[in-house]
Amino acid sequence: MRLRHPQLLLPLPHDPAPRAPALGAGHPDGAHEGMVLEDSDTLPWSARSQQIEVVAVMQTGTASKISLELCGGAVTVAYVAADRAVDVCGSVAPVQRVGELKLHLFWDRSVLEVFVNDGESMVTRVVYVEDLSDLMACIRVEGGSATVEALQCWEMMPIWDADEPAAVAKL
Repeated sequence: MRLRHPQLLLPLPHDPAPRAPALGAGHPDGAHEGMVLEDSDTLPWSARSQQIEVVAVMQTGTASKISLELCGGAVTVAYVAADRAVDVCGSVAPVQRVGELKLHLFWDRSVLEVFVNDGESMVTRVVYVEDLSDLMACIRVEGGSATVEALQCWEMMPIWDADEPAAVAKL
């Protein structure tokens, strides 16, 4: 998003609020550092919850595509080098920096919010997943190599009441 003025073109940054410890449920799960992934490699981990915060910092290297997949691949955030963009379940956000990619995601069952490179771009999507029991997540590299410099995943406390599925079914 840009704010236009006759003499100025001002970018409006999109930064997530500083991490609030009250939102999370303790220390990060699935923390990884300094892993080089070659073409077709994956770095899997269990998200342990459908309410998570993920921070992934990667050197894009020679990879043509780097995907962060949630819910067994049903929810995908993919950096496509040729497009210099991140595709968030069909919504595309431009990437200005080359070489380093930072993704900061918030996932709460059906709402996915992705901040790219500390607010350079931001996408919010509503994504309905049929099987929410699949908690597997991974980073997948295609067409070259990339380095996962840091990967952290925190379980967040749910926003919904325990009765939410029954309440939604009545609508």
